[in-house]
Amino acid sequence: MSSGQTCTTPCAYELRRGDDLRVDFKLEGYKPEYVYVQSRMGGSTFGNIIAGGGIGAVVDGSNGAANHLAPNPVYIRLIPVGGEGEAVLLDKKGEVVMTVAEHNAKVGEDVRKGLEEQGVVAKGM
Repeated sequence: MSSGQTCTTPCAYELRRGDDLRVDFKLEGYKPEYVYVQSRMGGSTFGNIIAGGGIGAVVDGSNGAANHLAPNPVYIRLIPVGGEGEAVLLDKKGEVVMTVAEHNAKVGEDVRKGLEEQGVVAKGM
């Protein structure tokens, strides 16, 4: 992961909801792949603004408590080396959501900016 953590799947990590990250998948005999995981503002933020007059939203926004990570959890189907097709993201039921390439193209620019702000990658990478 862009956070420096490693594991052998299946595994689970508790991660900060306020940080974007990149999760790299490597398995012998399969093409390596990565998935951008994006920190997104959650719907509870709007409730905090209405109920708390904005103070709760400022606190939750500053510490990432108002955010959630997407996708969460991250399930992918890798492609064997020499195999056809593309790696795909799966939902909790194992159904295909979209290709990993489509997902990364959709959120990639925002996540790369977030990683730059966190100092995880150099600007312009």
